[in-house]
Amino acid sequence: MKTAINQIFHHLRYSRYKLILLILAAGLGAFTLQRLIIYVAAVHGSAAELNRMHILTAFVRGLQFDLVATGMLAAPIVLLLLIFPPVFDKNPAFRMAISLLTAMAATAILIICLADFLFFLEFGTRLDEKVIEYWQYDYIHKILIQKFHIIPILIGGLMALIGLGLVFYKKLFPCLERPASGIANFACFLLITALLAVSIRGSIGPKPLNTGPAYFSPSNRVAQLTLNGLFTLREATYSRMARGRDVDKLYDLLPKNKAFRITRDHLKTDQDQWIFTDRHSLDRKTDPGKTQKDYNVVLVVMESTSWPYIEPMGGMAELTPNLNRLAENGILMKNCFSVGTRTTRAFSGLIAGFPDLPGESITTREGSVGKIRTIGSILSERGYRTMFIYGGQPYYDHRQSFLGSNGFNDLVFDDEFPQKTFRKHLGWCDEDLFNAAHQTFAKQNKPFFSVLLTLSFHRDFSIPKGKITAAYPNHRHVKQIKCIQYMDWAIGQFMEKARQADYFENTLFVFTADHCGGFLSKEPEPTAQRIPFLIYAPEILGSDGRVISQVCSQTDIAPTIMDLLGGTYRHQFFGSSVLSKIPNKAGALLQDGHGILSYIDHRQYMVRVVPHREKADLYRFQPPDHLNPLKITPETAKIRSKLKNRCIAMIQTAAAVYHKQTSQLPETPE
Repeated sequence: MKTAINQIFHHLRYSRYKLILLILAAGLGAFTLQRLIIYVAAVHGSAAELNRMHILTAFVRGLQFDLVATGMLAAPIVLLLLIFPPVFDKNPAFRMAISLLTAMAATAILIICLADFLFFLEFGTRLDEKVIEYWQYDYIHKILIQKFHIIPILIGGLMALIGLGLVFYKKLFPCLERPASGIANFACFLLITALLAVSIRGSIGPKPLNTGPAYFSPSNRVAQLTLNGLFTLREATYSRMARGRDVDKLYDLLPKNKAFRITRDHLKTDQDQWIFTDRHSLDRKTDPGKTQKDYNVVLVVMESTSWPYIEPMGGMAELTPNLNRLAENGILMKNCFSVGTRTTRAFSGLIAGFPDLPGESITTREGSVGKIRTIGSILSERGYRTMFIYGGQPYYDHRQSFLGSNGFNDLVFDDEFPQKTFRKHLGWCDEDLFNAAHQTFAKQNKPFFSVLLTLSFHRDFSIPKGKITAAYPNHRHVKQIKCIQYMDWAIGQFMEKARQADYFENTLFVFTADHCGGFLSKEPEPTAQRIPFLIYAPEILGSDGRVISQVCSQTDIAPTIMDLLGGTYRHQFFGSSVLSKIPNKAGALLQDGHGILSYIDHRQYMVRVVPHREKADLYRFQPPDHLNPLKITPETAKIRSKLKNRCIAMIQTAAAVYHKQTSQLPETPE
């Protein structure tokens, strides 16, 4: 027995399988070193309150995800060794093929580590669906070339591939004289194959490894530190290929009747009347009890401008003086949350009043074309001209197809701007956007609803020269700071022109953000998703400023606008007017793009639901951005259970409503 074991170990050391073990060891070592670098560069500085044991656990549990990633890269080599028996080891062509494959795996590890590190610095997460979604746009290629020097990296990777291939071929490939024992060779092969199978699955249990075990800490950033970039990219690719992620595979769902009952009870107000007797529908009519007023509505969606950049919300001073003045004379909802962390998800919440679904956003799915009832649909039926004005390209994020088929009459994109002064990678600057909007509004002879999306506060963070003076000239992120200031300056210029125009006194100006972003983003923490929601209409609402601290969501913005316009309307929004909402029905459902759900209620209790994990986490939100983990007592256990059920019920109901395509309402009730 001892002799057989010695033969196996001797065979592993000198046989063809040495390269497999080398790749596994190199992969684990490289990914662990990368995790250490990420911790020092991106986590340690913003994690003063993190538990040291959680950090240590992140490194230990991270090995499991690293093993999966490394096993995936080693799989092609093992497949070749399975097809070709050891006698081929004497063939120079076979030896070179195996050496090159091994070198490719090693090079891939190096490139993935570098790409994942840069991605983490930018977004605070491992490689995810943003890689797939962004890759199709040419401006991303320009950024990669100019900012991240992708060409030198690829050239370096090619040189590493050639060099490692030669080293493996000449130095590390096993000698030709193999141990003669066929039993040892077969045992080694079984051992390596079993190790690789377990590595790729990440588990010896009935289910393969998922992201759930990474979420052992109250901090989402620690969870991202635990994960592996190649692992998360694989999960994102699978989700993308499936065009979504089935909620029943992510969460422990409730009985269907219970899920709809919880959702309907939470959403319904005294102003609502259900249209169908079917309890599996959210179709309702809302009567705000006000005479219909055909005010114009301008909804400005500010790219990445979350609370850290807005002084009245606890953010940096001096960045947005124009917005600050508007807030002094308007209505500011300071505890509004975005439904997600991408602009596509924001449009689901803002335009459709829908919390979006895990996986690909509904706004980019082909099944959504012509099927979603939006605020644009409602106002179009009232005779409004509904518009979307954007300085970028029409195909970006499927905005043309989603908006054009779901209630928007006119879409104005980059080529149609009357004034073009400065173009960045993504499109025309914010000054050009607001000039195009103002000229369009001034020509209208009927009520209009217009959505504007800014883009100056977006990578590559370039703006026209000579427009603003940096508020913090010595700041390390002065380029981004100037972009925020420029966006605010452009808003100020637009509002000055609007005040002189005929449409001003009859217009509701609404300012909000799509999601968090930039150097002050605390993504992936859910508190990063707190965004401004500001209504400014001095001729309609007066100029006495108000601040509302009630928790709300992007799904509440469309109902709030409809409340101000008055008149009965029909919808399936997952929200209601902030101005008339019953306090104990206030709340916000959030998701982070990785399937992690959060729900914050009117008392600012927040529950976090992680896919594939039974227990939820409970916190207390303390503005501006602190989450206090709560110990589970009999009282807090009841709170956690209630909020978890509401969280699951709402996403489960949203999935049912979407997949039945009932968001496009029928003409008449049954």
